[in-house]
Amino acid sequence: MVAFEATGFDLVDEDVPVVCAPASGSMFPLGATEVSCSAEDSRGNRVSRSFEVTVVDTTAPVVTVTPVTVEATSPDGAAVAYTATAVDLVDGTVPVTCTPAPGSVFPLGASEVECEAVDAAGNRAVTRHGGITVVDTTAPTLSVPGSLTVTATSAAGAAVYYAVSATDLADPDPLVACSVASGAVVPLGTTTVTCTATDASGNTAQRSFTVTVQVAWSGLAAPISVDGRAAFKSGSTIPVKFSLTGASAGATGAPATLSVAKVGAAGGEESLTVLSTSAADSGNQFRVSSGQYVYNLSTKGWGEGVYVLRVDLGDGVDRATQITVRR
Repeated sequence: MVAFEATGFDLVDEDVPVVCAPASGSMFPLGATEVSCSAEDSRGNRVSRSFEVTVVDTTAPVVTVTPVTVEATSPDGAAVAYTATAVDLVDGTVPVTCTPAPGSVFPLGASEVECEAVDAAGNRAVTRHGGITVVDTTAPTLSVPGSLTVTATSAAGAAVYYAVSATDLADPDPLVACSVASGAVVPLGTTTVTCTATDASGNTAQRSFTVTVQVAWSGLAAPISVDGRAAFKSGSTIPVKFSLTGASAGATGAPATLSVAKVGAAGGEESLTVLSTSAADSGNQFRVSSGQYVYNLSTKGWGEGVYVLRVDLGDGVDRATQITVRR
């Protein structure tokens, strides 16, 4: 829309009205347009004049890039299909060319793109836009072994070796740390090992598994039988004996204790005080002699019935054997 001023003056009438076509305030197209104006005084004297109105386009398009955040899919980052548009006052929507192009792979973090748009009049807009962001919020995938059971090699337990691994979408080498390192000595019994994988972005994954270290033993030796049929006279001394075997043969420093319970009519158990007939009172602890664990169990005052002998080697295994006591 173009506003202009046209005036007319007459010697007699002085100011006279002027009529122009197109009128002031009309919408003019791009380029040059001739405007014709005329003025007439009260006696019919008329004069016409013309001039040109030129409309030019010197305004560049406006380029807009929509900010976008995407999750990384590889150590290289992620392909980002962002949207870029350009709008021109005269041409409306015009094509946009960007570098890197939509769909390109962008690295982790924030990146800029340079976009260019040119309208029909040759006005060119070149702008740089940020807002293309690739993030890594995905935790690593951590693999740990299932529950492990190993044989003790010393009173301290056993060195346990295992393998864990971790993979990550964005970090080719995530850090893995475990509460008990592979190759470390794990004590007797069951230990929970917790492993944590951490990628370069600080995302973590945690998994656990158990390691059970057990002592290998021979079972109770004669005169006790593993089938529970051995019978003894009340008041006698029962030699409770066993040895450590296999990989545990050298672990004779491991303490061992004995407990006894009488089996009731309803199947329940009543704990008894364990007494030894040996000269040196060791409480309920076995003595080790020539690689053999020995406890001389006194049955003095025991009534008839079935008794359960339990050997505790500190590894959580229930080593129970029944015997029968008669009068």
